[in-house]
Order: sequence, then structure tokens, then C-alpha cells
Amino acid sequence: MASESARALAEKAIADYGFRQALLWGTEEVLAAWPLEPAEAEAVRSRLLAQVAELPVPVEPDQRPAVLARLLQAFDADPS
Repeated sequence: MASESARALAEKAIADYGFRQALLWGTEEVLAAWPLEPAEAEAVRSRLLAQVAELPVPVEPDQRPAVLARLLQAFDADPS
């Protein structure tokens, strides 16, 4: 289950296009400033970034709950 910090990162990536670009192009800088557990940071690198890159611009407000649920699955996926 994703932590509050992981959930907040996913929500911000959905709602804030500028943050989304920062996450995609400056991943390590964003992760260094974001309070995530090491496994969550690895989930961002290995699974979440690809999903974030595919998000529409903008993510319409009525689509955000479903998109958030999909992104949060990246933190629950078994990396092995």
C-alpha cells in the first residue's frame, strides 16, 4: 500500500503538469526532495514514470480518481 507521501506524489503528478515534467526529466532531484521510502522511490523509477509519461494533458477532473488508482498500483506491484 502506498504511503501518504507516495499518494501525494502521484496526485501532484496528475494535477500539476509542471511537476509532472520535473518528475520525468529530473527524477532523481524530485525523489531526493520527496519523503519516500527506498522501495517507493524504486517503484517511481521502475514503474510509475512510464505511466506518468502516458498521462493526457490535462487529466480531466472527472478522470483523476481512476488515474490515481491506476498510478498507486505501481507502488503495490511486486518488483520480482
